[in-house]
Amino acid sequence: MSFFFFDAFFFSGRVINRFVTDVAQVDDLLSMSMEDFMLCFLSVLAPFVFAILAFPYIAVVMPFIFYVVVKTLRYVTHTMNELKRLDGVTRSSVLSVLAASLYGLSPIRAMGSEDVQKDAFMRHLRTNAKVCFFWLASQRFYSFVIDSTMTGFIGIVVAMAIVLRNYTDPALMALALVYSLQLVIYVQFAARR
Repeated sequence: MSFFFFDAFFFSGRVINRFVTDVAQVDDLLSMSMEDFMLCFLSVLAPFVFAILAFPYIAVVMPFIFYVVVKTLRYVTHTMNELKRLDGVTRSSVLSVLAASLYGLSPIRAMGSEDVQKDAFMRHLRTNAKVCFFWLASQRFYSFVIDSTMTGFIGIVVAMAIVLRNYTDPALMALALVYSLQLVIYVQFAARR
């Protein structure tokens, strides 16, 4: 394709500029997301490995913890995606009512229908606020489930350490508890990212 197209249609420069900007933004976000993923992954993997090396009985509990975290993550991710979609839909109606009110301010005042427009705007705004509230509630639900699961994990590790205190070196048990606590902190951090 020759440059004639770009010379003849001046708006194409804006399109290309927008495309290049979008690609640059994706490149920037991808590298940051990859760095974030590697940080979270290695922060969870290291205490996991060291805790199992210090106290191998922890490996019995790990599949159940992993199952609960993954199952909850799938449920909450699906819910939050749908709520974000609904947020976009309800926000667009709020913005369209607001724009219509601003552009038609003179006729609205002339007809004396300020209350009608205000009621319509507030109705759309309440609908959007409900969606935003449920999105925040689903975040809190996920945080509560992760916190409860990790608290249960620490309780099980402590109970196993007490039951098996005569069969395991106390220094290794203490090391396993320290790494288990570190694992709990990093799993909660990674789950919220």
